[in-house]
Amino acid sequence: MEQEFSNALGQKKALKLDPFKDSIVFIGKNNMKYFSDLKAEIRRQWRRLYRKEMESSGQPLSDGFHEEEPSDGDLYPPDPKRVAARACCLAAVALRGLANQWPFEEQKEFLPRLYQWFLQSGLEREIEDSERKILETGAGELDAQDALNALWRWEGAAVLLASLGRLSLPRDDETIDPKLCGDACGLLASRSELEQLIDNASFDRHFDRLAYSNRVLAIHWRLRALLHTRVEQIDFVRFAEGVQWAEFNLEWSSMKAISLFAASQLLQQKMMIWAHS
Repeated sequence: MEQEFSNALGQKKALKLDPFKDSIVFIGKNNMKYFSDLKAEIRRQWRRLYRKEMESSGQPLSDGFHEEEPSDGDLYPPDPKRVAARACCLAAVALRGLANQWPFEEQKEFLPRLYQWFLQSGLEREIEDSERKILETGAGELDAQDALNALWRWEGAAVLLASLGRLSLPRDDETIDPKLCGDACGLLASRSELEQLIDNASFDRHFDRLAYSNRVLAIHWRLRALLHTRVEQIDFVRFAEGVQWAEFNLEWSSMKAISLFAASQLLQQKMMIWAHS
């Protein structure tokens, strides 16, 4: 099943179709439902594997986990305007998480302004219920874990902005600069300025979304291996020859100065620091 989906994506590449259009035109109407069902089943299979791994290790599932989601079979990615709006939502939630580290009086003065800005921003349709609750939470009332989870949304916002050509991503072993990220997506800008940013959004043709997702998946796999199975150097060139679930690009900018193994160890150290912060 996964190979069939990969072959379909390969066909799209072979035909040199535009990956930035909002439809997968090579499929055709007769096969659209088949590929939609196929994509949905692949997503659900990954979630089943996640559930099995977490249960076997005695760890809780993430909040709001479901094996099936209504959008599992969605073949149409959001347009640039929705991507720009969603990036700003993520940045707003991340800023709320960051504010949790400030002195109480500073939180008390700033957080009402942040929430009022959101209410007049026009972003209500793009924020999730759980994220809105975080924005609504008053000074000193946000759970430490919720605040930490909110901070990770800087990373998500940055990737969306990179797909629009509005932000350059740092090396894979570096964190996002909140100020640069917030400014790029219009965080705390006036309603008119934000609407202009959103209306003018367009995808950056130099940002390869498929290549980026494969690289992130490969790094995630390597970290999981380091944290839970083995810690030894891997011959990535030989290993990558047999990989079916992601494409390895050994020319990553973050890996030029240091070996893959050293980078993995550095990332592991950061992960451990974040996990205990």
